[in-house]
Amino acid sequence: MTSFASPDAETTIFAVWTAIFIGLLVFWQMASLGARRTAQPYAVTFAGIVVLLFAWLQVGQQGFFFALIPVAIIIALNITVLKICGRCGTASRTMLILPVVKYCGHCGSELDSKAG
Repeated sequence: MTSFASPDAETTIFAVWTAIFIGLLVFWQMASLGARRTAQPYAVTFAGIVVLLFAWLQVGQQGFFFALIPVAIIIALNITVLKICGRCGTASRTMLILPVVKYCGHCGSELDSKAG
């Protein structure tokens, strides 16, 4: 398989990541609370798939399988740990892996365990 590790490919990867970041940032700022809650797991999964795609394009099958488990763990943790407050709409998460937040760090409201 041909490696895409060239300056042009790196520029393309940077441009795609920038477009994804700007798109998600604009969506996150403008979308309603319900839309953010619904889209968050899909956005995290999509970003992980893009990382795996870039790993495959850069190094081939070896890069894909090297990145697969860490990316899957990061996706699962982001989906599990990130909670969105139903009162103020702020995303809350802990810096630790297992203790999931129960209260919003911004307004103090209790977070719904299935809402994040």
